[in-house]
Amino acid sequence: MTDIKANKDADAEAAAWYARLHADDAGLAARDDFARWHAAAPEHRRAWDALTTIADRLDAAADDAELRAMRAEALAMAAPARETNFNWMAMAAAIALLALVVGGAFFAVRRPSPQPDRTLVAAAKEYRTAVGERLTVKLADGSRVTLNTASLVRLPQWGAERRVELVRGEAFFRVAKDRAHPFIVSGAGNRVMALGTAFSVRLAPQRFRVALTEGTVKVDTPAARRSTILHRGATLEADATGVRVTADHAEDAMGWLEGRISFNAEPLGKVVAEMNRYSARQIVLRDATLANVPFSGVLNTTDGDALASALESYRIARIAHQDDHELVLAQY
Repeated sequence: MTDIKANKDADAEAAAWYARLHADDAGLAARDDFARWHAAAPEHRRAWDALTTIADRLDAAADDAELRAMRAEALAMAAPARETNFNWMAMAAAIALLALVVGGAFFAVRRPSPQPDRTLVAAAKEYRTAVGERLTVKLADGSRVTLNTASLVRLPQWGAERRVELVRGEAFFRVAKDRAHPFIVSGAGNRVMALGTAFSVRLAPQRFRVALTEGTVKVDTPAARRSTILHRGATLEADATGVRVTADHAEDAMGWLEGRISFNAEPLGKVVAEMNRYSARQIVLRDATLANVPFSGVLNTTDGDALASALESYRIARIAHQDDHELVLAQY
């Protein structure tokens, strides 16, 4: 336990030194102090090496708009520290996207070049994807449906309404405008109606989600006896506890279209469950306490090994076992 605490303290101190050395007023005295800290203990050197490795990866992904925004937000939080007597450890917490800071982690991987979707012109009554696969179907009216991993949609015969049934998984819909024929997506007893817009629908165990990036949709959730009008940028989630609408997080739900998922201080158990959707090789948390560790970062949907490496690098978890079917993580 002492070793784990020492490593976490070293990680926090490394983040503090990173912040201090990159401040506008950093001078020779600060660099001399850093050199003494760096040489004082092997865990200091390990923490610094891990931190600068991630910083280099962030630099390599400098054209990533999402990472730029996260960096700007962190620097804005850190700015008051340079203008007051705020301590460097507090400033380090403000730039936690660059390091493990007392119990949480951020790990960024370079966004892969988008892989072209397999695209079909609708000719069948149902379409499905395997685990890790993505498929775009062009419908007769010019609308497009993109299926995420392990998903299934059915296309009933159209009449006055253009209907699609999401049977499982997740799909993104870019709807061609046709005011005379509403576009309706049904799933798990719920219904989304649109005219011309862009949105995603996801079915998960006991949960239903709609995220809207363009236009307006009406969402009927009969179990909650509720109809909701969503506007651009909004997300709706429905489960046994009710219906919740968030105003401006729709883009976060669409990262899978570019092969990435973003997490913001999410419990590791939830992160692992999300990553497992995209791979036949499942990540398993052997120790229940790991499920509550907060994690923030941007991950490639198909690279669960990157998540495991990040957790192991920061001694949050270690790889206890791995084979073709599972990767087991345990506490240090």
